[in-house]
Amino acid sequence: MPNIDYYDFGVIIVDGRKYSRDLIITPKRIISNWWRVEGHKLCLEDLREILDEDFEYLVIGTGYYGFMKVLDDVLEEMAHRKVKVIA
Repeated sequence: MPNIDYYDFGVIIVDGRKYSRDLIITPKRIISNWWRVEGHKLCLEDLREILDEDFEYLVIGTGYYGFMKVLDDVLEEMAHRKVKVIA
């Protein structure tokens, strides 16, 4: 499982590797070329790359200033799948 070593505005270090863009981190992989459809809003389409994976929790980093908003379609789909959302 990847380990988040450090986080600050504009930078995250995971397993010793520095990233300066948003990521999706799963137990098996890091998706580093990820970007949301619309600004600081997380919609279900943004998660399409991981929707076929089996997970119990979805932990959403809301950014240094907490601007990321989780849209209802994400919350509804995760509730349907019985996935606990932490944001």
